[in-house]
Amino acid sequence: TKDTLVAGNSVAFRESNTTEDGVVASNTLRTVVRANTFGSETDGANVRQAIRAGGVSGPAPAGSPRQFPGRCSAKSSRFCLSNFDCNVPEIDGAGTDTCSLPPTKPVFWYPQDLSFEDNMIYGRFQVAIATVGENVVVTGNSIFGLLSSGPTPGIGINLAGKKPLETAVVHRNTVSDVVTGLRFINVFQGEAPAFFGLEVSLNDITGYVTAVATSNDYTLPS
Repeated sequence: TKDTLVAGNSVAFRESNTTEDGVVASNTLRTVVRANTFGSETDGANVRQAIRAGGVSGPAPAGSPRQFPGRCSAKSSRFCLSNFDCNVPEIDGAGTDTCSLPPTKPVFWYPQDLSFEDNMIYGRFQVAIATVGENVVVTGNSIFGLLSSGPTPGIGINLAGKKPLETAVVHRNTVSDVVTGLRFINVFQGEAPAFFGLEVSLNDITGYVTAVATSNDYTLPS
C-alpha cells in the first residue's frame, strides 16, 4: 500500500484484549494516520499497540527469504508461482506447461515516509505508538496511560532499530501516566543505528515512571 490516509476513526477494544493492535502500517509508503481516537477515558479496554509501523524481515542479516514470480516455460509472457498458473483449465485446457521459479530472495521491507499525527490514545496499552520505519513523523498525538488504574500501561512512543533512530521526528506530543515515555531499542532485526539523527522536541511527558529508557545494548552517543 502507498499514499493511504487513515483519518477520523474511533477504534474500541475488548477489555480482555492483549494481543491485537489498532492501526498497523507495515511496509507502506507515505501513509498518514491522523486524528483517530483509540479507546476512551472510561472503557478500560486493552490494546497491544495502538499505532504500529512494522517491517517484514527475517533473521539478521539477510532478511526473510521470499519467493518472487517466475515465468511459464512454454508461455514465457506469463508470470507464475506454480505449475497451475501455467495450466489454468478454463484458459489452457489440459496443459502440461511448467513454471520456472527464480531462487528465493532475502528481503528487508520497512515503512517509509509515514506521519502519525493528532491522534488520541487512551490506555491500557503495551505501546501507544511504535515504529521501525524510515522518515516517520510522530507529531501532535495525545497519549493517556491511566497509570493509576493498572494493569501496566506500558510505553508511550517506542522507536526500534536503525531507521527511526537515524531519521524519525517526534515532536509536540503529550504523553502522560505511563511507565515509560520514550523507549529507544538499539537493534531491530540485526540493524543498529550508525548515528543518532532522531529529532525529539517540544513534547510534554508527565506522570511517568521513566521518561526515556533504552535497551541494554544501547551505546549510541545521543
